[in-house]
Amino acid sequence: MNRRQFLTATAVAGGSLAGLYALSNGSDLSAATLANKPRLKMPPLLDTRQSKTAELVAQKGSSTFVGNAASQTFGFNQPYLGPTLVIEKGDFNPVVKNQLSRPISVHWHGLLVPGEHDGGPHIPVTKGQEWRPEMLIDQSPATVWYHTHIHQQTAHDVHKG
Repeated sequence: MNRRQFLTATAVAGGSLAGLYALSNGSDLSAATLANKPRLKMPPLLDTRQSKTAELVAQKGSSTFVGNAASQTFGFNQPYLGPTLVIEKGDFNPVVKNQLSRPISVHWHGLLVPGEHDGGPHIPVTKGQEWRPEMLIDQSPATVWYHTHIHQQTAHDVHKG
């Protein structure tokens, strides 16, 4: 069995077990049941095709996910997560500002850009600083995502938003 076959078999087994678990618990996925569940709030759309830029401000927030308990969160331009960016081929020159008390970065998952523009742990933006990468986007259309990527803080910061 090669690696691909092993991974495929594992995924099929996991999906089957999840399905059996859902059926054994009497899960009702009817439209009426789903209508009563909280809906995911979609982030706002930030279209950069004309301006070739986006201002992303890392900030603290407070968000309620389930019940009435608020959680302390992080976001870009809002309390949790960040806006959905529409970017096209050509120049893209975002401005990243940090209002948090801890360093952040902006790592662009899936954008084909040089390392000095990729915002990994090697490019921290401390409180009150800004980072202005000048990027040239030259790739096929794709869905990509961005998040802070500071060494030994990534999981914590991504979970907070």
